[in-house]
Amino acid sequence: MTTFYGIKKAKNLICEKPLKRWIHADGSKLSMKDSMKIIGQLAQIAWVYRSNKGSGKFQLELDRITV
Repeated sequence: MTTFYGIKKAKNLICEKPLKRWIHADGSKLSMKDSMKIIGQLAQIAWVYRSNKGSGKFQLELDRITV
């Protein structure tokens, strides 16, 4: 996104909003195991971003992260 729009415009386009509340539903497709996997994946993204910041390798490294 930053390559296409530039860093300033990309920052204005991306908006993160927290959940106001969470309601667990039995039979939900996300399990506690999935939640832990998501946390690990977010940590991987943060690690790759911080270690490659400014080097232009960020997208290439993200492509290698397993889902």
